[in-house]
Amino acid sequence: MSQDCPTLQIKDGKLKGFMSQADDPSAVPVYNYLNIPFGKPPTGKRRFLAPEKSEPWDGILDATKPTHHPPQDNEIGHMYADYLPMKDTLGAPTERQSEDCLRLNVFTPSVEKSSKLAVMVWIVGGGYMRGMAGIYDGVALSGMNNVVIVSPNYRANALGFLSLGKNSKVPGNNALRDIILALEWVRDNIESFGGDPSNVTIFGESAGGVMTELLMMSPLSRDLIHKAISMSGSPLAPTVFGGGEATREVLLKALNINASEPDAILEKLQEVPVDVLIEVQKKFYGPYAFQPIVDGHVITDTPENISSTGQRHKIPFLTGVCDSECAGILAFVLPPRYIEGSSKEEVKAVFEEAFKLRHPNTACDKVVDRLMAAYSDVAADNDKYKYSRIYAEMAGDSIFVVPAIVSATAHSAMQCPTYFYYITKPIEFNHSESNGPGIKNKLDFVKCDHGDIPYYIWGVPFVKGELPGGAWFTEKDAEFSRLAMKYFTNFAKTGNPNKGSDVSVEWPVFDPVSKRHLVLDDEPKADQNLHADKVKLYTVDFPKIVAEHSK
Repeated sequence: MSQDCPTLQIKDGKLKGFMSQADDPSAVPVYNYLNIPFGKPPTGKRRFLAPEKSEPWDGILDATKPTHHPPQDNEIGHMYADYLPMKDTLGAPTERQSEDCLRLNVFTPSVEKSSKLAVMVWIVGGGYMRGMAGIYDGVALSGMNNVVIVSPNYRANALGFLSLGKNSKVPGNNALRDIILALEWVRDNIESFGGDPSNVTIFGESAGGVMTELLMMSPLSRDLIHKAISMSGSPLAPTVFGGGEATREVLLKALNINASEPDAILEKLQEVPVDVLIEVQKKFYGPYAFQPIVDGHVITDTPENISSTGQRHKIPFLTGVCDSECAGILAFVLPPRYIEGSSKEEVKAVFEEAFKLRHPNTACDKVVDRLMAAYSDVAADNDKYKYSRIYAEMAGDSIFVVPAIVSATAHSAMQCPTYFYYITKPIEFNHSESNGPGIKNKLDFVKCDHGDIPYYIWGVPFVKGELPGGAWFTEKDAEFSRLAMKYFTNFAKTGNPNKGSDVSVEWPVFDPVSKRHLVLDDEPKADQNLHADKVKLYTVDFPKIVAEHSK
């Protein structure tokens, strides 16, 4: 079908793409341009350094081939794939990896410069350890909603987040710099794809949601983004920002690098085979992963200080969380026996270890006892899943729900349009023996899990092709996806999720007092003051509890 797709001229050269169309009567054909370089290969002497702008090419670049994923640990991806099946419509299997990864995909319904379509730039999640932007097919989101979708890669794990010191050649946050370079590419080239460079929305989920908000705090992105959507991730969470120094020392020890000067360390790291580099990082999971930091360039202060002093970009902001963020895929590693039913001691030990990372001089056992007591009514004492559920609720509130509410509150206080969602819609193939017999089921109390919302926002039910494991989307799944896409693309176009395509329920503006939000499900409804008791627990009571038990 490539002969039906126009050859485009952009700043660096010409592109040949192909056409596709979503499986819905409302969908228009979409032009696909894949694997477009936006940065020089960050290999050899460029490894661990800030990205550099791509160079022009001769002839016509074949943009019909799938992109390579950044180097990452495939074992984690395979574990999640048992619960999160994806259609491989773009031919980008997880094994297709390369350090030459600063590439992006573009999906657009028009290549007329006069179209001036809203642009949505995706920031994929993956806990900073992994991330595969190339698996997301934008045919439905673009073709059913008349927007341009851009999906760039960024370097993950140490390749994207290692810091050798603020004043070194590797101050940190290379992954954020990769996205900023991609946004500069969008500014310079997106008109050729029918997009409006003055109407760019970044949207990300999980670690991508955290990075979305961090870009709202960076002086380097101020003129590049005009709206932002952060899903299931906030840099105000206690375990997602500022870590990595101890992990760096473990990494260097594992690689037998004994140099002390940053330049010497960098030279040694650039010589390590990439597969060795990935292998030694498999243990750096969750709070032990390399993370974004205050580097003095991309991020100049802590997210808390930037938020509390009103220094975020003054742009429309949409954010929210799932109701079961830590009840599904994020709980299958910790705590022990979660699926069988964890004990009180097992759950307590997990939280104690996590709190010690941030509060080393505190009697963490007493702090955890106080917090767990606030969740004693989550389930009956004779429920074998009582402590698994306490873990899920406590982790979900402290890592996702409360930080997102605090972030929305800070942004709204700047007199910026702010919208908040709480999604409760489960995906059936994780709760059925007949739908997706090859897909693992989740526990009955799991509703909308971490990682579920991209299915809906990307319109995966309308993307042609089969899901693995015999899974399929129900009619309700598809109709909910249609509605969710309308809300989110309305916001990308206008800064208001209600303005544009017709939606069934008015999404209220979030404000710092009533904290009005939209509960997203088959029948959306407006609500307010989500988890008010837990917001108070973690923002008011928790600092006092920590102070009370500090040594």
